[in-house]
Amino acid sequence: MIGWRQRVAVAASALAFTVGAAGTASAGTESAQGWNGKCYTLSRTTKSFTGWCDGTGPQRYATKVYCTKGWYQATYSRWYGDRRGVYAACPSGQTRIDDGFVHNA
Repeated sequence: MIGWRQRVAVAASALAFTVGAAGTASAGTESAQGWNGKCYTLSRTTKSFTGWCDGTGPQRYATKVYCTKGWYQATYSRWYGDRRGVYAACPSGQTRIDDGFVHNA
């Protein structure tokens, strides 16, 4: 069984790989390659993450959360510049460990 420290280390490694390989920006105000905007956090709880990315479409973004049993991505996406945001949440019984954005979703 993996301890919580190992899970956090795995999550951090996976997020770092995703950022480098797929152009995914983490929560906050980082820009990703291939679009002209920044991403912002609307809400972050122990179970969920909601954020939005500015810029212009037609490219799209989504959000994802890393929960105690793995990554879960939002079931929908929005075009860059749509400030309504995208919501991703952990399944029942799990908690959020990390979160981020998925670009060109």
